[in-house]
Amino acid sequence: MLTIVRFGAISRVTSIMFLVPGIAALIAWLLVDEVMPFNAWPGIGLADGGVLFVLYARGDVKKVGAESS
Repeated sequence: MLTIVRFGAISRVTSIMFLVPGIAALIAWLLVDEVMPFNAWPGIGLADGGVLFVLYARGDVKKVGAESS
């Protein structure tokens, strides 16, 4: 992650952080048979979708407040 930060992709690093709770819940479910509430699955899916959106979004979006010349 530090390498990604060095290349200036802060949004990618922060978006990856949103995967940690979902992956931890999935590992706990698989390894120690922890019960996953049904309501948690859509939230994990929504977070995963948001991360995919950030990672694969087009880079030609104009910055807010940027002057056009």
